[in-house]
Amino acid sequence: MVFIKGNKYGELSNGFSGHHHTKRYKKYMRKIMIGKKYAKGFKNTEEMKLKKSISKMGDKNPNWLGDKVGYGGVHKWVKGLFKKPEVCSRCGEKNIKLDLSNISGKYKRDLTDWEWLCRSCHMKKDGRLKELYKNRKKWFEKRYNKKYKQKI
Repeated sequence: MVFIKGNKYGELSNGFSGHHHTKRYKKYMRKIMIGKKYAKGFKNTEEMKLKKSISKMGDKNPNWLGDKVGYGGVHKWVKGLFKKPEVCSRCGEKNIKLDLSNISGKYKRDLTDWEWLCRSCHMKKDGRLKELYKNRKKWFEKRYNKKYKQKI
């Protein structure tokens, strides 16, 4: 490696930057690459792409964590396999935002342990709606420094 003064990044150079291959060398490389599978410009067929994709799915993937995956990873995995319906699975309301809700609370990689709920049903199921109503008085008084009067 040779250090070139004024190199853009102040890095080492291989001493070959700025040089070009000769016509003779290019002709030689073309001759060698004829018929090679991985020569520049090789395209995989759709069948081959599908086989490669399937060969790295699930637990065959080197990045697969199995049951050691975190909260976000399980949600992402379930969202990819468990398609979102148009209605809430509890109240049946249409055209609303739906959340992915875990039934058992154990966050397992089991699609039968998940359901799509509207925000309201999800908060009721988790008990967050009760907490919200219970704590709104404290929140209001803290935020506005006034006594909370419930509107009827």
